[in-house]
Amino acid sequence: MIFKEFLAFLFNRYCACCGKGLSFSEQTVCSLCLDSIETFEEIITCSKCGKPVRDYTPSADNYICGICSRKRFHYSELYVFGPYKGKLKDLLITYKFRNRSDLSEIFAELLMLDERFLDFISDGELFIPVPLSDKRLNFRGYNQVYLILKHLKFRLHGLKIEERVIKRVRETEFQKNLKITARRANIRGAFHVTSEETVKGKNIVLFDDIYTTGATAGEISRILKRAGARKIKVAVIAR
Repeated sequence: MIFKEFLAFLFNRYCACCGKGLSFSEQTVCSLCLDSIETFEEIITCSKCGKPVRDYTPSADNYICGICSRKRFHYSELYVFGPYKGKLKDLLITYKFRNRSDLSEIFAELLMLDERFLDFISDGELFIPVPLSDKRLNFRGYNQVYLILKHLKFRLHGLKIEERVIKRVRETEFQKNLKITARRANIRGAFHVTSEETVKGKNIVLFDDIYTTGATAGEISRILKRAGARKIKVAVIAR
């Protein structure tokens, strides 16, 4: 252990999650942190809001919670890798707010190991990352969901990404600071489809990092449907 920490100090190799030294076989995040990440792999979740459910209504191969069964959605299905807590939350915060764009590869690798994800995206013809505003993109320096998609494209040949077909045309407040009703109003009209021809008749997978109330996913799905998209699925890292 002492030798491992010495090597970490010598080569400046520390886990992006816990800060402990990495062995030569570990990259970016240590194996202990990776093994501690919780997923929804063994849990039934609602196919609309992503919450774990006990009382549900079977719908084809999906499950819908009681609350969502009474709502209308513009997307057909939601995939969530895991809950927004613990090591997964720590990694997402570090990735987004501490200039660790290199963590995009770790998230892509985690998704590739999840058979649920691979099955979920199998009929996707077009993959769209939720866009940042120009202001936030310039501040952060990268769109975190687009980088993950780029790594997935490297592993999944044929995956088509359209990062510019949805444009954020209005600066919005951070959703996490708002109540549910305010979030919907905050995001309404904030996005625009730049090319209806690109999305018309396509099966689309909309990709984001975090799902909270679904206001952003719902609004983008709404305008994609209006532009002629055949089907829209939403995939996120955490909720």
